[in-house]
Amino acid sequence: MTRSLPIRVRLTVAFTATLVVLLGALAVLVYTRHAAGLDDAIDQGLAARAGELGAIEARQPGVLARAHLPEADETLEAVIAADGRVIDATPNTDAVALVRAIGIPAGHPGGVRLEATLPGFDHPVRLLAAPAGAGAVAVSATALADRDEALASLRGELLIATPFVILGAALLAYLFAAAALRPVELLRRRAATVSAVPGDERLPVGGADDELTRLAATLNEMIDRLRGAAERERRFAADASHELRTPLALLRTELDLALDGERSRAELVAALHSASEETERLIALADDLLLLARADDQRLALRPEPIDAVGLAQRVADRFRRPAAQDGRSVTVAAPAGLQVLVDAAALERAVANLVANALQHGRGEVVIEASPAPPQLRVHDQGDGEASDELFRRFHRGRSRAGGGSGLGLAIVAAIAEAHGGTAGVAAADGRFTAWIALPAAPGGSGAGGEARAERRELQHRDRRRHREPEQRVGADQQHRGGDDGR
Repeated sequence: MTRSLPIRVRLTVAFTATLVVLLGALAVLVYTRHAAGLDDAIDQGLAARAGELGAIEARQPGVLARAHLPEADETLEAVIAADGRVIDATPNTDAVALVRAIGIPAGHPGGVRLEATLPGFDHPVRLLAAPAGAGAVAVSATALADRDEALASLRGELLIATPFVILGAALLAYLFAAAALRPVELLRRRAATVSAVPGDERLPVGGADDELTRLAATLNEMIDRLRGAAERERRFAADASHELRTPLALLRTELDLALDGERSRAELVAALHSASEETERLIALADDLLLLARADDQRLALRPEPIDAVGLAQRVADRFRRPAAQDGRSVTVAAPAGLQVLVDAAALERAVANLVANALQHGRGEVVIEASPAPPQLRVHDQGDGEASDELFRRFHRGRSRAGGGSGLGLAIVAAIAEAHGGTAGVAAADGRFTAWIALPAAPGGSGAGGEARAERRELQHRDRRRHREPEQRVGADQQHRGGDDGR
Protein backbone atom coordinates (compact mmCIF):
# COMPACT_ATOMS: atom_id res chain seq x y z
CA MET A 1 0.00 0.00 0.00
CA THR A 2 2.78 2.42 0.95
CA ARG A 3 4.75 1.64 -2.22
CA SER A 4 1.86 2.88 -4.35
CA LEU A 5 2.10 6.36 -2.80
CA PRO A 6 4.24 9.09 -4.40
CA ILE A 7 7.78 9.45 -3.11
CA ARG A 8 7.07 12.85 -1.57
CA VAL A 9 4.16 11.38 0.41
CA ARG A 10 6.25 8.42 1.54
CA LEU A 11 9.04 10.74 2.65
CA THR A 12 6.53 12.90 4.52
CA VAL A 13 4.97 9.87 6.23
CA ALA A 14 8.38 8.50 7.23
CA PHE A 15 9.52 11.90 8.52
CA THR A 16 6.27 12.46 10.43
CA ALA A 17 6.36 9.01 12.03
CA THR A 18 9.95 9.60 13.12
CA LEU A 19 9.03 13.03 14.44
CA VAL A 20 6.08 11.61 16.42
CA VAL A 21 8.37 9.11 18.12
CA LEU A 22 11.03 11.72 18.88
CA LEU A 23 8.57 14.35 20.14
CA GLY A 24 6.75 11.73 22.23
CA ALA A 25 9.99 10.70 23.86
CA LEU A 26 10.95 14.35 24.36
CA ALA A 27 7.56 15.16 25.93
CA VAL A 28 7.88 12.25 28.34
CA LEU A 29 11.40 13.34 29.23
CA VAL A 30 10.34 16.96 29.80
CA TYR A 31 7.37 15.91 31.93
CA THR A 32 9.32 13.50 34.11
CA ARG A 33 12.19 15.93 34.54
CA HIS A 34 9.80 18.74 35.47
CA ALA A 35 7.98 16.50 37.98
CA ALA A 36 11.31 15.41 39.50
CA GLY A 37 12.38 19.04 39.75
CA LEU A 38 9.19 20.02 41.55
CA ASP A 39 9.55 17.10 43.97
CA ASP A 40 13.17 18.06 44.66
CA ALA A 41 12.15 21.66 45.38
CA ILE A 42 9.39 20.49 47.73
CA ASP A 43 11.75 18.08 49.49
CA GLN A 44 14.35 20.78 50.00
CA GLY A 45 11.74 23.07 51.61
CA LEU A 46 10.41 20.28 53.83
CA ALA A 47 13.94 19.28 54.89
CA ALA A 48 14.80 22.84 55.82
CA ARG A 49 11.61 23.27 57.85
CA ALA A 50 11.94 19.85 59.56
CA GLY A 51 15.50 20.67 60.54
CA GLU A 52 14.28 23.82 62.37
CA LEU A 53 11.38 22.19 64.22
CA GLY A 54 13.51 20.47 66.89
CA ALA A 55 15.22 23.73 67.89
CA ILE A 56 11.97 25.71 67.82
CA GLU A 57 10.18 23.16 70.00
CA ALA A 58 13.08 23.16 72.46
CA ARG A 59 12.92 26.94 72.82
CA GLN A 60 9.13 27.28 72.71
CA PRO A 61 7.31 24.12 73.77
CA GLY A 62 3.79 23.88 72.26
CA VAL A 63 4.47 26.59 69.67
CA LEU A 64 3.10 24.42 66.86
CA ALA A 65 -0.23 23.86 68.56
CA ARG A 66 -0.65 27.62 68.96
CA ALA A 67 0.22 28.39 65.31
CA HIS A 68 -2.40 30.07 63.16
CA LEU A 69 -2.72 28.48 59.73
CA PRO A 70 -4.43 30.64 57.07
CA GLU A 71 -4.91 27.57 54.84
CA ALA A 72 -5.33 24.53 57.01
CA ASP A 73 -5.23 22.10 54.05
CA GLU A 74 -1.87 23.28 52.74
CA THR A 75 0.81 22.48 55.36
CA LEU A 76 1.33 20.37 58.47
CA GLU A 77 4.10 20.26 61.10
CA ALA A 78 4.61 18.03 64.12
CA VAL A 79 7.17 16.69 66.59
CA ILE A 80 6.65 13.02 67.58
CA ALA A 81 8.37 11.08 70.35
CA ALA A 82 10.06 7.78 69.68
CA ASP A 83 7.16 5.87 71.23
CA GLY A 84 4.67 7.42 68.82
CA ARG A 85 3.37 10.10 71.13
CA VAL A 86 2.78 13.48 69.47
CA ILE A 87 4.76 16.07 71.42
CA ASP A 88 3.54 19.06 69.47
CA ALA A 89 1.66 19.57 66.17
CA THR A 90 -0.22 22.16 64.16
CA PRO A 91 -4.00 22.28 64.86
CA ASN A 92 -4.89 20.57 61.54
CA THR A 93 -2.92 17.44 62.41
CA ASP A 94 -4.68 14.09 62.86
CA ALA A 95 -2.13 12.52 65.22
CA VAL A 96 -3.28 8.94 64.78
CA ALA A 97 -3.27 9.07 60.99
CA LEU A 98 0.08 10.87 60.95
CA VAL A 99 1.77 8.35 63.25
CA ARG A 100 0.29 5.46 61.25
CA ALA A 101 1.52 7.03 57.96
CA ILE A 102 5.04 7.54 59.27
CA GLY A 103 5.24 4.13 60.98
CA ILE A 104 6.19 5.07 64.54
CA PRO A 105 7.14 3.23 66.70
CA ALA A 106 7.38 0.10 64.51
CA GLY A 107 10.20 1.61 62.49
CA HIS A 108 12.22 4.64 63.39
CA PRO A 109 11.82 7.06 60.45
CA GLY A 110 15.15 8.71 60.04
CA GLY A 111 14.99 10.91 56.93
CA VAL A 112 11.84 9.34 55.47
CA ARG A 113 10.13 10.89 52.42
CA LEU A 114 6.71 9.67 51.35
CA GLU A 115 3.36 10.68 49.99
CA ALA A 116 0.16 9.94 51.91
CA THR A 117 -3.49 10.87 52.18
CA LEU A 118 -4.37 12.50 55.52
CA PRO A 119 -7.72 13.60 56.95
CA GLY A 120 -8.44 17.29 56.41
CA PHE A 121 -6.44 17.53 53.17
CA ASP A 122 -8.14 17.57 49.79
CA HIS A 123 -4.99 16.41 47.99
CA PRO A 124 -2.24 13.94 48.84
CA VAL A 125 0.54 15.39 50.98
CA ARG A 126 4.27 14.90 50.83
CA LEU A 127 5.81 14.08 54.22
CA LEU A 128 9.40 14.33 55.36
CA ALA A 129 10.43 12.97 58.76
CA ALA A 130 13.86 13.88 60.16
CA PRO A 131 15.55 13.28 63.57
CA ALA A 132 14.88 16.14 66.02
CA GLY A 133 17.07 15.09 68.95
CA ALA A 134 16.35 13.03 72.09
CA GLY A 135 14.87 10.29 69.87
CA ALA A 136 12.11 12.59 68.64
CA VAL A 137 11.12 12.96 65.02
CA ALA A 138 10.25 16.26 63.29
CA VAL A 139 7.63 15.93 60.58
CA SER A 140 6.97 18.53 57.88
CA ALA A 141 4.30 18.05 55.22
CA THR A 142 2.78 20.04 52.40
CA ALA A 143 -0.12 19.38 50.06
CA LEU A 144 0.72 18.51 46.46
CA ALA A 145 -2.13 20.51 44.92
CA ASP A 146 0.17 23.15 43.42
CA ARG A 147 2.53 20.53 42.07
CA ASP A 148 -0.31 18.54 40.54
CA GLU A 149 -1.77 21.69 38.97
CA ALA A 150 1.62 22.62 37.50
CA LEU A 151 2.07 19.13 36.05
CA ALA A 152 -1.51 19.10 34.71
CA SER A 153 -0.88 22.47 33.05
CA LEU A 154 2.35 21.12 31.50
CA ARG A 155 0.54 18.02 30.23
CA GLY A 156 -2.13 20.15 28.63
CA GLU A 157 0.41 22.38 26.94
CA LEU A 158 2.31 19.39 25.62
CA LEU A 159 -0.85 17.70 24.35
CA ILE A 160 -1.95 20.88 22.59
CA ALA A 161 1.43 22.02 21.24
CA THR A 162 2.80 18.66 20.09
CA PRO A 163 0.11 17.93 17.44
CA PHE A 164 0.50 21.42 15.98
CA VAL A 165 4.27 21.00 15.87
CA ILE A 166 3.90 17.62 14.17
CA LEU A 167 1.36 18.97 11.68
CA GLY A 168 3.51 21.97 10.83
CA ALA A 169 6.63 19.82 10.51
CA ALA A 170 4.79 17.36 8.25
CA LEU A 171 3.62 20.20 6.01
CA LEU A 172 7.15 21.60 5.81
CA ALA A 173 8.52 18.11 5.13
CA TYR A 174 6.07 17.68 2.26
CA LEU A 175 7.04 21.07 0.80
CA PHE A 176 10.75 20.33 1.18
CA ALA A 177 10.33 16.89 -0.41
CA ALA A 178 8.37 18.41 -3.28
CA ALA A 179 11.04 21.07 -3.75
CA ALA A 180 13.82 18.49 -3.61
CA LEU A 181 12.07 16.27 -6.16
CA ARG A 182 11.08 19.11 -8.49
CA PRO A 183 14.40 18.90 -10.42
CA VAL A 184 13.80 15.16 -10.85
CA GLU A 185 10.35 15.88 -12.27
CA LEU A 186 11.86 18.47 -14.62
CA LEU A 187 14.40 15.87 -15.76
CA ARG A 188 11.56 13.40 -16.35
CA ARG A 189 9.55 15.86 -18.40
CA ARG A 190 12.60 16.83 -20.43
CA ALA A 191 13.54 13.17 -20.94
CA ALA A 192 10.00 12.47 -22.20
CA THR A 193 10.56 14.96 -25.02
CA VAL A 194 13.92 13.53 -26.06
CA SER A 195 13.69 11.34 -29.15
CA ALA A 196 16.10 8.89 -30.65
CA VAL A 197 16.71 11.28 -33.54
CA PRO A 198 20.03 13.13 -33.10
CA GLY A 199 19.53 16.75 -32.12
CA ASP A 200 20.23 19.27 -29.44
CA GLU A 201 17.84 17.73 -26.91
CA ARG A 202 19.79 17.07 -23.75
CA LEU A 203 18.94 17.07 -20.09
CA PRO A 204 20.04 20.14 -18.12
CA VAL A 205 23.09 19.52 -15.94
CA GLY A 206 23.44 21.68 -12.84
CA GLY A 207 26.64 23.25 -11.67
CA ALA A 208 26.68 21.59 -8.24
CA ASP A 209 28.41 18.27 -7.75
CA ASP A 210 25.40 16.47 -6.31
CA GLU A 211 23.27 13.42 -7.04
CA LEU A 212 20.97 15.24 -9.50
CA THR A 213 23.89 16.56 -11.50
CA ARG A 214 25.41 13.09 -11.73
CA LEU A 215 22.01 11.64 -12.63
CA ALA A 216 21.55 14.17 -15.44
CA ALA A 217 25.07 13.49 -16.75
CA THR A 218 24.47 9.73 -16.65
CA LEU A 219 21.15 10.10 -18.47
CA ASN A 220 22.80 12.27 -21.12
CA GLU A 221 25.43 9.58 -21.65
CA MET A 222 22.64 6.99 -21.94
CA ILE A 223 20.83 9.21 -24.48
CA ASP A 224 24.03 9.48 -26.50
CA ARG A 225 24.44 5.70 -26.46
CA LEU A 226 20.82 5.15 -27.49
CA ARG A 227 21.14 7.68 -30.29
CA GLY A 228 24.36 6.06 -31.42
CA ALA A 229 22.70 2.64 -31.43
CA ALA A 230 19.68 4.00 -33.28
CA GLU A 231 21.93 5.71 -35.81
CA ARG A 232 23.89 2.49 -36.33
CA GLU A 233 20.65 0.59 -36.82
CA ARG A 234 19.40 3.10 -39.38
CA ARG A 235 22.73 3.09 -41.19
CA PHE A 236 22.87 -0.70 -41.06
CA ALA A 237 19.34 -1.02 -42.42
CA ALA A 238 20.00 1.52 -45.16
CA ASP A 239 23.29 -0.11 -46.20
CA ALA A 240 21.80 -3.59 -46.05
CA SER A 241 18.88 -2.46 -48.20
CA HIS A 242 21.28 -0.93 -50.68
CA GLU A 243 23.43 -4.05 -50.83
CA LEU A 244 20.43 -6.32 -51.20
CA ARG A 245 18.88 -4.17 -53.90
CA THR A 246 21.75 -4.62 -56.35
CA PRO A 247 21.81 -8.46 -56.49
CA LEU A 248 18.01 -8.55 -56.41
CA ALA A 249 17.83 -6.16 -59.34
CA LEU A 250 20.38 -8.22 -61.27
CA LEU A 251 18.53 -11.41 -60.38
CA ARG A 252 15.26 -9.96 -61.64
CA THR A 253 16.93 -8.80 -64.85
CA GLU A 254 18.39 -12.23 -65.52
CA LEU A 255 15.03 -13.90 -64.83
CA ASP A 256 13.25 -11.43 -67.12
CA LEU A 257 15.76 -12.26 -69.85
CA ALA A 258 15.23 -15.97 -69.24
CA LEU A 259 11.47 -15.50 -69.61
CA ASP A 260 11.92 -13.77 -72.96
CA GLY A 261 10.73 -16.33 -75.52
CA GLU A 262 13.18 -15.17 -78.19
CA ARG A 263 16.30 -16.23 -76.28
CA SER A 264 18.40 -19.23 -77.31
CA ARG A 265 19.15 -22.16 -75.03
CA ALA A 266 22.73 -20.97 -74.48
CA GLU A 267 21.49 -17.53 -73.47
CA LEU A 268 18.96 -19.10 -71.11
CA VAL A 269 21.66 -21.24 -69.48
CA ALA A 270 23.92 -18.18 -69.11
CA ALA A 271 21.08 -16.20 -67.55
CA LEU A 272 20.33 -18.99 -65.09
CA HIS A 273 24.02 -19.27 -64.17
CA SER A 274 24.10 -15.52 -63.53
CA ALA A 275 20.91 -15.75 -61.47
CA SER A 276 22.45 -18.60 -59.46
CA GLU A 277 25.54 -16.48 -58.75
CA GLU A 278 23.41 -13.56 -57.57
CA THR A 279 21.43 -15.96 -55.38
CA GLU A 280 24.68 -17.21 -53.86
CA ARG A 281 25.65 -13.61 -53.22
CA LEU A 282 22.33 -12.96 -51.48
CA ILE A 283 22.74 -16.08 -49.35
CA ALA A 284 26.28 -15.05 -48.39
CA LEU A 285 25.12 -11.54 -47.51
CA ALA A 286 22.23 -12.91 -45.43
CA ASP A 287 24.64 -15.23 -43.60
CA ASP A 288 26.97 -12.33 -42.86
CA LEU A 289 24.13 -10.14 -41.59
CA LEU A 290 22.84 -12.98 -39.41
CA LEU A 291 26.30 -13.54 -37.91
CA LEU A 292 26.69 -9.84 -37.10
CA ALA A 293 23.19 -9.66 -35.63
CA ARG A 294 23.96 -12.61 -33.35
CA ALA A 295 27.25 -11.01 -32.36
CA ASP A 296 25.40 -7.79 -31.46
CA ASP A 297 23.02 -9.77 -29.25
CA GLN A 298 25.93 -11.76 -27.77
CA ARG A 299 24.35 -14.93 -29.15
CA LEU A 300 27.22 -15.97 -31.39
CA ALA A 301 27.44 -19.72 -30.76
CA LEU A 302 31.09 -20.66 -30.18
CA ARG A 303 32.69 -23.91 -29.10
CA PRO A 304 36.18 -22.90 -27.93
CA GLU A 305 38.81 -25.63 -27.83
CA PRO A 306 42.59 -25.65 -28.04
CA ILE A 307 43.56 -25.92 -31.70
CA ASP A 308 46.80 -25.81 -33.66
CA ALA A 309 47.11 -22.30 -35.08
CA VAL A 310 49.59 -23.43 -37.73
CA GLY A 311 47.25 -26.13 -39.03
CA LEU A 312 44.39 -23.64 -39.24
CA ALA A 313 46.55 -21.11 -41.10
CA GLN A 314 47.71 -23.85 -43.48
CA ARG A 315 44.12 -24.84 -44.30
CA VAL A 316 43.23 -21.24 -45.12
CA ALA A 317 46.36 -20.90 -47.27
CA ASP A 318 45.53 -24.11 -49.17
CA ARG A 319 42.06 -22.79 -49.91
CA PHE A 320 43.34 -19.57 -51.50
CA ARG A 321 46.47 -20.76 -53.28
CA ARG A 322 44.74 -21.58 -56.58
CA PRO A 323 42.75 -18.28 -56.84
CA ALA A 324 45.92 -16.38 -55.87
CA ALA A 325 48.02 -18.26 -58.46
CA GLN A 326 45.54 -17.21 -61.18
CA ASP A 327 46.55 -13.60 -60.44
CA GLY A 328 50.25 -14.43 -60.25
CA ARG A 329 50.37 -14.21 -56.47
CA SER A 330 51.03 -16.64 -53.61
CA VAL A 331 49.77 -17.40 -50.12
CA THR A 332 52.27 -18.76 -47.58
CA VAL A 333 52.37 -19.54 -43.86
CA ALA A 334 55.08 -18.49 -41.40
CA ALA A 335 54.45 -19.77 -37.88
CA PRO A 336 56.21 -21.77 -35.14
CA ALA A 337 55.05 -25.33 -34.66
CA GLY A 338 52.93 -26.27 -31.65
CA LEU A 339 51.24 -22.90 -31.17
CA GLN A 340 47.87 -23.54 -29.50
CA VAL A 341 44.95 -21.09 -29.34
CA LEU A 342 41.64 -21.50 -27.47
CA VAL A 343 39.04 -20.72 -30.14
CA ASP A 344 36.12 -21.99 -32.16
CA ALA A 345 37.93 -23.50 -35.12
CA ALA A 346 35.26 -22.79 -37.76
CA ALA A 347 34.76 -19.18 -36.64
CA LEU A 348 38.48 -18.40 -36.53
CA GLU A 349 39.04 -20.07 -39.90
CA ARG A 350 36.35 -17.85 -41.38
CA ALA A 351 37.95 -14.74 -39.84
CA VAL A 352 41.43 -15.58 -41.19
CA ALA A 353 39.90 -16.42 -44.58
CA ASN A 354 38.28 -12.97 -44.64
CA LEU A 355 41.65 -11.35 -43.93
CA VAL A 356 43.35 -13.32 -46.71
CA ALA A 357 40.51 -12.59 -49.15
CA ASN A 358 40.75 -8.89 -48.28
CA ALA A 359 44.51 -8.97 -48.90
CA LEU A 360 44.05 -10.68 -52.27
CA GLN A 361 41.28 -8.29 -53.26
CA HIS A 362 42.95 -5.01 -52.30
CA GLY A 363 46.63 -5.73 -51.76
CA ARG A 364 49.60 -6.69 -53.94
CA GLY A 365 52.36 -9.24 -53.93
CA GLU A 366 52.73 -12.21 -51.66
CA VAL A 367 50.22 -12.80 -48.87
CA VAL A 368 51.74 -14.22 -45.69
CA ILE A 369 49.76 -15.75 -42.83
CA GLU A 370 51.89 -15.38 -39.73
CA ALA A 371 51.23 -16.76 -36.23
CA SER A 372 53.04 -15.78 -33.04
CA PRO A 373 52.65 -16.58 -29.30
CA ALA A 374 52.55 -14.43 -26.14
CA PRO A 375 49.91 -13.23 -26.73
CA PRO A 376 48.72 -15.47 -29.56
CA GLN A 377 48.22 -13.52 -32.78
CA LEU A 378 47.36 -14.37 -36.36
CA ARG A 379 48.57 -11.75 -38.84
CA VAL A 380 48.03 -11.47 -42.58
CA HIS A 381 50.60 -9.38 -44.51
CA ASP A 382 50.60 -8.16 -48.10
CA GLN A 383 52.57 -5.62 -50.13
CA GLY A 384 49.66 -3.23 -50.65
CA ASP A 385 48.98 0.06 -48.98
CA GLY A 386 45.85 1.77 -47.71
CA GLU A 387 44.29 3.39 -44.70
CA ALA A 388 45.23 1.66 -41.45
CA SER A 389 42.13 2.78 -39.59
CA ASP A 390 39.66 1.11 -37.27
CA GLU A 391 37.00 2.40 -39.66
CA LEU A 392 37.86 -0.59 -41.85
CA PHE A 393 36.09 -2.79 -39.30
CA ARG A 394 32.91 -0.74 -39.52
CA ARG A 395 30.08 -2.48 -41.33
CA PHE A 396 29.62 -1.68 -45.02
CA HIS A 397 32.81 0.37 -44.99
CA ARG A 398 34.91 0.04 -48.14
CA GLY A 399 37.53 2.71 -47.65
CA ARG A 400 38.93 4.49 -50.66
CA SER A 401 38.96 1.41 -52.83
CA ARG A 402 35.83 -0.03 -54.44
CA ALA A 403 37.65 -2.62 -56.50
CA GLY A 404 35.73 -5.81 -56.77
CA GLY A 405 32.52 -4.50 -55.17
CA GLY A 406 31.33 -6.48 -52.18
CA SER A 407 29.25 -5.72 -49.12
CA GLY A 408 31.89 -4.29 -46.81
CA LEU A 409 31.21 -6.86 -44.09
CA GLY A 410 34.36 -9.00 -44.20
CA LEU A 411 36.45 -7.13 -41.64
CA ALA A 412 33.37 -6.37 -39.54
CA ILE A 413 32.89 -10.13 -39.23
CA VAL A 414 36.56 -10.50 -38.28
CA ALA A 415 36.14 -7.95 -35.48
CA ALA A 416 32.93 -9.62 -34.28
CA ILE A 417 34.56 -13.06 -34.15
CA ALA A 418 37.62 -11.66 -32.35
CA GLU A 419 35.49 -9.88 -29.73
CA ALA A 420 33.33 -12.97 -29.22
CA HIS A 421 36.52 -14.86 -28.30
CA GLY A 422 37.61 -12.13 -25.90
CA GLY A 423 40.28 -10.91 -28.32
CA THR A 424 40.83 -7.92 -30.59
CA ALA A 425 41.39 -7.16 -34.26
CA GLY A 426 43.32 -4.36 -35.93
CA VAL A 427 45.26 -3.16 -38.95
CA ALA A 428 48.60 -1.42 -39.51
CA ALA A 429 50.45 -0.06 -42.54
CA ALA A 430 54.13 0.85 -42.75
CA ASP A 431 56.91 0.81 -45.37
CA GLY A 432 54.64 -0.43 -48.16
CA ARG A 433 53.36 -3.34 -46.12
CA PHE A 434 49.78 -3.75 -44.91
CA THR A 435 49.01 -5.99 -41.92
CA ALA A 436 45.70 -7.13 -40.49
CA TRP A 437 45.76 -9.10 -37.24
CA ILE A 438 43.69 -10.95 -34.66
CA ALA A 439 44.86 -11.26 -31.03
CA LEU A 440 43.40 -14.22 -29.12
CA PRO A 441 43.55 -15.69 -25.61
CA ALA A 442 46.15 -18.39 -25.04
CA ALA A 443 45.09 -22.02 -24.70
CA PRO A 444 46.02 -23.86 -21.47
CA GLY A 445 48.78 -26.39 -22.04
CA GLY A 446 49.89 -24.64 -25.20
CA SER A 447 52.29 -27.10 -26.82
CA GLY A 448 53.77 -30.54 -26.41
CA ALA A 449 53.06 -34.06 -27.58
CA GLY A 450 49.49 -34.01 -26.35
CA GLY A 451 48.83 -30.76 -28.19
CA GLU A 452 50.33 -32.15 -31.40
CA ALA A 453 48.17 -35.30 -31.14
CA ARG A 454 45.04 -33.22 -30.68
CA ALA A 455 46.05 -31.04 -33.62
CA GLU A 456 46.51 -34.16 -35.81
CA ARG A 457 43.05 -35.49 -34.88
CA ARG A 458 41.44 -32.13 -35.63
CA GLU A 459 43.27 -31.97 -38.97
CA LEU A 460 41.76 -35.33 -39.94
CA GLN A 461 38.30 -34.10 -38.92
CA HIS A 462 38.73 -30.96 -41.03
CA ARG A 463 39.82 -32.98 -44.03
CA ASP A 464 36.76 -35.18 -43.67
CA ARG A 465 34.46 -32.16 -43.54
CA ARG A 466 36.15 -30.57 -46.56
CA ARG A 467 35.31 -33.61 -48.72
CA HIS A 468 31.69 -32.51 -48.58
CA ARG A 469 32.40 -28.91 -49.58
CA GLU A 470 32.36 -27.37 -53.03
CA PRO A 471 35.46 -27.56 -55.21
CA GLU A 472 38.41 -25.61 -53.90
CA GLN A 473 38.35 -22.99 -56.64
CA ARG A 474 34.65 -22.18 -56.07
CA VAL A 475 35.19 -21.94 -52.31
CA GLY A 476 38.15 -19.62 -52.76
CA ALA A 477 36.24 -17.37 -55.11
CA ASP A 478 33.26 -17.29 -52.75
CA GLN A 479 35.48 -16.35 -49.80
CA GLN A 480 37.10 -13.65 -51.91
CA HIS A 481 33.65 -12.34 -52.71
CA ARG A 482 32.37 -12.48 -49.17
CA GLY A 483 35.48 -11.51 -47.18
CA GLY A 484 37.63 -9.29 -49.35
CA ASP A 485 35.21 -6.43 -49.74
CA ASP A 486 36.20 -3.89 -47.15
CA GLY A 487 38.66 -1.81 -49.13
CA ARG A 488 41.57 0.10 -47.75
